[in-house]
Amino acid sequence: PEGKGKRYDPTVETSESRQILVQTIEAGSPADGVLKVGDVILGANGTGAEPVAFTSDARLAFGQVIGDAEARNPGLLKMSVWRAGKTMVLAMTLRTMGAYSATAPYNCPKSAKILEEGLDYIMANEDAGFVGLSTLALLAGNDPKNPKNAARQKKAQDYAYAQCLAQNLIDYIKLGNVETMGPRIAPDCAVRVLPQDQGSQSTAKY
Repeated sequence: PEGKGKRYDPTVETSESRQILVQTIEAGSPADGVLKVGDVILGANGTGAEPVAFTSDARLAFGQVIGDAEARNPGLLKMSVWRAGKTMVLAMTLRTMGAYSATAPYNCPKSAKILEEGLDYIMANEDAGFVGLSTLALLAGNDPKNPKNAARQKKAQDYAYAQCLAQNLIDYIKLGNVETMGPRIAPDCAVRVLPQDQGSQSTAKY
């Protein structure tokens, strides 16, 4: 089985996975020049010791190993990799980010750094990913003390407006067709705006 990353999806079940198939490699990433598409990661270790085979959910275990490596300087991550019929040990160096605090994501310098860099990426890349999640991330990072905050909240507002339902769909829902409309109402939208007089629905203002 494959352990897939890149995005959170509660419908993806990886608890039985014990290997990770490399499907893509981002240019300039720590894996660039180390791993190859088609490699299978069998285990890893972020403490500087030799890699250990995954014995539980490979996706989660690999995330924990990455955290171990990022807490060290240098952030050496060793992997046991199957490639074209041979098993080998490969290593890549991750950026030192520090360790998560016991209260993470609250009062955690590493969490704050990740959020800040993530928001910078969203602002610099229109194709940063699922726009609904980008909107929520920008709103979650609302910090009036941050000099970048005004631009970020304006971007969140623009994203939110772009996700509002068209008037013809709102009219259709008002006729009582909410359930039958179902999948036709862009199910990936994060914002639903209905007139305030529609029962428990309230008008969203930005």
